[in-house]
Amino acid sequence: MESSEELGAGFRIAMRDLEIRGAGDLLGARQHGHIDSVGFDLYTRLLAQAINEAKHKKERFDKAVEAEGEIGKQGEEQTTDQASPQARNLQPATDLEIPFDPEDPLAPPVTLDLPLDAQIPQTYIAEESIRLQMYRRIAGITHQETIEEMRQELLDRFGSDEETQSVPEEVENLLFQIRVKILSLRAGVSRIGRELDQLVLHSEALENMNRPAMQRRLRQGLGQLDDVNVHPEHAARVARRAIYLPIDEAGHWRTALVRTLEIMAYS
Repeated sequence: MESSEELGAGFRIAMRDLEIRGAGDLLGARQHGHIDSVGFDLYTRLLAQAINEAKHKKERFDKAVEAEGEIGKQGEEQTTDQASPQARNLQPATDLEIPFDPEDPLAPPVTLDLPLDAQIPQTYIAEESIRLQMYRRIAGITHQETIEEMRQELLDRFGSDEETQSVPEEVENLLFQIRVKILSLRAGVSRIGRELDQLVLHSEALENMNRPAMQRRLRQGLGQLDDVNVHPEHAARVARRAIYLPIDEAGHWRTALVRTLEIMAYS
């Protein structure tokens, strides 16, 4: 009765049934009604996280064993004091290398407020159901390499825009935002907003960081960009919990933003 005869009523009824009775075992008929205590969305995200951990546990273990073996071989040939820098740097890969795992379903979301029109125009994909499907797939991208694959798929399926000779500008902006989100997760940036004519990259990690050294790295890195003329006094400014980037009318801020996130993530 709550769902009535509106569009999508069947889906809402099924969701309500899952919340009341529970989803049961993955491979069994037993039911339990505790999903409503956390909500179906959080339940599915927790389930996805558990599956990811199970899938990658053996891979991480194998990498750690391999790295330990390399360290052992180096140790047999050299003493600790005489070991090469490469040997001393061989360490097992751990989840501490980046603040968050981009593939973690429970990774904190990155909030973006960029001066961009990011969407899939109805004139590019007219069918609403297909357009929503592409939105979901784009939102689920977790690797930068997949962005180019998605762009190519869009061109193959829906053609190129006459003006850009590629995907429409709004779609390109949407893919750019996904790239920024992936880099932001790796850099520990939780939110990117705007204050007047500046972008503000909020990051709690900056409080425990050598901020003067980060300031120097950013100014040096931004000054080396070929297509962005950044003067040292106008480059990124590092504050206690945020980094400020100027927004220019020519749109060079896009390249500067990506470079800033790359320096934060991989330096």
